[in-house]
Amino acid sequence: MISDTIYQGSRTVLQNLLEAHLHFLELEYWTKCHEDWFNENIEEHFVYRPKNLLQAICPRLIQLHAVNVARALVSALDCVAAVVVGVLPLQMPKRKGMEQKRKGMEQITFSFLRGNMRELIKDSGLQEKKDSYVQWKTGMEVCKRVSSDGGEGWIDWLLQLRNTWMHRGRQTVFFQVSPSELYGSTGLLRAKVTWRLPKDPDIHEVWRMAQESLLGKGEDSMGFCHLLAGDAVSSFKELLERCITLIDTIGKELLEVWDWRKNNCQDQPVKEQWPNVERQKDAIKKAGFQGLARNHMPGRPGCLRINPYDYKRLKAAALHDQGFADVWEPFFRWLASDNDSVR
Repeated sequence: MISDTIYQGSRTVLQNLLEAHLHFLELEYWTKCHEDWFNENIEEHFVYRPKNLLQAICPRLIQLHAVNVARALVSALDCVAAVVVGVLPLQMPKRKGMEQKRKGMEQITFSFLRGNMRELIKDSGLQEKKDSYVQWKTGMEVCKRVSSDGGEGWIDWLLQLRNTWMHRGRQTVFFQVSPSELYGSTGLLRAKVTWRLPKDPDIHEVWRMAQESLLGKGEDSMGFCHLLAGDAVSSFKELLERCITLIDTIGKELLEVWDWRKNNCQDQPVKEQWPNVERQKDAIKKAGFQGLARNHMPGRPGCLRINPYDYKRLKAAALHDQGFADVWEPFFRWLASDNDSVR
């Protein structure tokens, strides 16, 4: 299970980065379309209503793709966190008072790793000794990269933005209109229309406005004026590039440990990394949802097409080998025992 989680997680990192890039391209395109519509329909200080449905939903398409850029980037970071735990490997804390921080690999998030990795390295027994020096050294390097973003705060901001957009009410969308030096088809100077993102996406606008009004800050007392200096497209472009650089750097460092572990066989703390076996067994037994579609598919289809990656993954899991029982029966028997590690 651990090897499959690492294998699948590594692949999903790439899939999420690809999705983030595709959504970014759409964000860039629809932002330009919205600006073109604005300039073609403005007359003095009046903007005509959209002429068709596509023009009307253009701002919604902009936000749709922006939300998915943030979602995909954080999802990529979450997958990286699980791979880090599996490759080093790290154990979940056993100390008294740390029970609430115990998570399995399928529950690890980048935010959790960011706040707890130093403790996890200590609890996993990785020390500056000969038998674990490579793991300790790499773990500390990865910890430094996960825990810090150069003091700029972009990682925390991205996590907050994604969490607010996915789980809370979204803040007001502001399109800033400013004159450019180009003339449009109407003979007027074209306006540059940009979307500005909030500086603190996790703070409610009304709370911010009330607080600053009480402090009497005059023009700056409007909570919705706390916006990032750059426009949304430029901000997301930089975030995408920084996430790719961070993930690429962590991946190269983990490869060093991966190569070292291949030549120095070690126990994998499976029960510490996958403690929810019984819960998953119960979930399989209780799964009663059969779907809502009326065109029922056969329970055992004769043929399913899968891509080469999935074929390689299932082959690595030995699910169709002749010796299937020899591989998996001892594993499940071991899970029910009191042993603490498995090779």
